Amino acid sequence: MKAYEFPLAIGPDGSVRIPQEVAKSLTPNQTGRLILLVSEGADENKVSWRTTTTEQFLKGYGEIDSAYDRM
Repeated sequence: MKAYEFPLAIGPDGSVRIPQEVAKSLTPNQTGRLILLVSEGADENKVSWRTTTTEQFLKGYGEIDSAYDRM
């Protein structure tokens, strides 16, 4: 199975257009699956970034660092 990723816009009638360069690599009558990920809001990326940053920071936090919590 091959995967293609590209930005798209949903038309007023709900249609989705596949970019021409992707369409050229598809075989007529070929079957496949479409997974559609849509933005839930302007702050979605900000929240995701904040969560990832916090998780990565805390991975480097060790027991020895707790000495600074008491200062």
